[in-house]
Amino acid sequence: MPPLYSRLVQPFVLVVLAILWSPIPPSLPSSAEILSVAGGLNNGSLTRTEVMATSLDMKASDDSQAANHGNPRTVGPAYVDAQVECGIVEDGVSDDGPGINACLKENPGKHIMLRKRGTSSAGGGAPTSVDIYSGETITMVGNAQHLDCEVPSLWSGGCRINFDPHLTGPGIAVPPRAQGVQISNLELWGGNCWAPTNLATYVLPPRINGWGNDGILLAGGEPKLENVIVACFKRHGIHVAGDSVAYAAKENGYSQPDFFRFERVEVDGNRGYGVYVVGGDSNAGLVTFIDARDNQLGGIYDFSVLGNTWIAPGMHTNTRSPINSGVTQAIRSISVRGNIATITTADAFARGAGTVGTWITTTDSIDHSFNGTCKVSAVNEATKQLNCGFAHVDGLTTGGMVGTASSTSVYDAYAATDDGSGNSRKWKIAGPYAGRGGSSSQVVINPYCESDEQTSDFGNRTLVLGGNCWMLDTKWGHGGVRTSPGGLVFDGDDFVFQNHGDHSMFFDLRAGTTVNPIQFLRFLDKDGKPRWRISVSANGNLRVDNSGSLVPLETTGERTVIGGVAYVDERGKGTFPGGVSTSSLSGVTSTAPVPNLNADMVDGQHLTLAKLSFSAAPTFDANQASTFKITLEGRVASSTLSGAASGQLLNFIICQDGAGDHSFQWPSNVRGGMIIGTAASKCSAQTFVSDGTYAYAVSSGAVDE
Repeated sequence: MPPLYSRLVQPFVLVVLAILWSPIPPSLPSSAEILSVAGGLNNGSLTRTEVMATSLDMKASDDSQAANHGNPRTVGPAYVDAQVECGIVEDGVSDDGPGINACLKENPGKHIMLRKRGTSSAGGGAPTSVDIYSGETITMVGNAQHLDCEVPSLWSGGCRINFDPHLTGPGIAVPPRAQGVQISNLELWGGNCWAPTNLATYVLPPRINGWGNDGILLAGGEPKLENVIVACFKRHGIHVAGDSVAYAAKENGYSQPDFFRFERVEVDGNRGYGVYVVGGDSNAGLVTFIDARDNQLGGIYDFSVLGNTWIAPGMHTNTRSPINSGVTQAIRSISVRGNIATITTADAFARGAGTVGTWITTTDSIDHSFNGTCKVSAVNEATKQLNCGFAHVDGLTTGGMVGTASSTSVYDAYAATDDGSGNSRKWKIAGPYAGRGGSSSQVVINPYCESDEQTSDFGNRTLVLGGNCWMLDTKWGHGGVRTSPGGLVFDGDDFVFQNHGDHSMFFDLRAGTTVNPIQFLRFLDKDGKPRWRISVSANGNLRVDNSGSLVPLETTGERTVIGGVAYVDERGKGTFPGGVSTSSLSGVTSTAPVPNLNADMVDGQHLTLAKLSFSAAPTFDANQASTFKITLEGRVASSTLSGAASGQLLNFIICQDGAGDHSFQWPSNVRGGMIIGTAASKCSAQTFVSDGTYAYAVSSGAVDE
């Protein structure tokens, strides 16, 4: 075909393809328009891509249902414009809460789009301008509803909603009947920031669960949060409420936020936890990168039952402790009435102690039970008196000192306060991350923890892979399995390798690839130094020793050597090459087994259990038993341990009766005795070893088991 005709035919072909592509026929171009396109092709100013773009634009606005039924109709945007269609003002001042709620109610299951009216910021975490103000809780309705902003909130820059700082409910609530809800590209601000350096912002929420001032409360199933920032709420940033407490199950159905999904979420400056997950139906969630920073009680507290997966969580300065105790001044008296303390100072208030909202600590009073930390609720400068809530029986004491509290002492006060859940639990100081443990199975992958926050508590059913948080976990017994340089660290009370079949089980330590190095199973002390070790040499000999300070036990092929004195040959017959010189074995001539040797004897002492009747001053007689059990029916003000022989192991089981809350005073010759648990009908246990004078603790003990 001649070049000229080829150039003329090409635009006709493209136009025909465009018409066939679109189910809504556009008006056909005129021959003049075609020739104009052809002319464009001659001068190279128009390309095939530009022609096809017109057809693709038509395809994007296609309504396939209308086309299939042969009844074309006009199609609007794929979302509801909250300003255009619902009358949202979006000026950051007017109360748009009622309008947004009405819009959500009128459009269940739809994509509601908010507009960014103010200036957007990016980088550095600076808050963006306020776009919307709400004086009430925004409530999602209907399945698959999506509340969104037109610009992404990838650090900052999305639509910012400021909530009334006096709001008692959450910023955004997702009730149980709202399933599959999505919230994205929003910045939510509650107006009650926690600042680690300002004692006035150290405020404990009234309760840990139920209805409260959370940034987002999730009770509906399978919710998704994406590119959301939640900051400065009076309780939790995000509350995954699978315990059916926030909403009455009879009227609203059970709360089931299982299979929740978070992607790129930040929780910042909240006075509870950044994220709090609780209940039997808050499981199987997947969180991909969450930034939890500056939250008062902890970054993440996962108190679910069956566990969730956290990928690359970042925790910064949660439960940070930068405030030291202030300079003190003298106290004239402290009186308590109705759990309200009145503290009268000798001189006028100084150094910030007489400031409403701050925290103070009293020390060295005549009655030490009046010493403690509390938040100042009222001040009378004329009488030099201040008031604070203080749990104590009514009474009076004199003397002592008072000053502003350290942040650590405030956390201690929190940890001694009931969390309001109705389950007799205290508030948990979670640090960067805390896991429930028990039946909960958590997986935390590559977590990041700043060094200026408290230790993490992963729980004893948590698998932690990678990250640096394990270096901060100094409270052994928190549990978990985590990587460390060159291997894994197992942290917990019990490790079970369970056989689900009837086959044999092996625990293998495999040697090197080219040689057999010495292999050790070591038991380390609190400083990481070896205590006892079991080793296998290159030629297969087994040795048990404690690094040379005690006589080792060693196998060398056909015999077992104990300090080079005794051996057992391959036939199992015992001999004593050095003879028997111990007076306690004199006269023993028979080599036959002793059939009546009781199994409960160690070093000639019976390992019997003595059950003591309750006494306010019990005596534990080690001549009669090595294990003692007593049930507390009241306070034990003093106790006595007698008859303990050198090297004797002593076990104490201290239980509470049905009332509980009874204290126990260890004998004066016991060293390292634990604080006995006070839970009703629970027991605490601890083991000691005696040197003939004192009994020293050899275990940290078990509390309230």
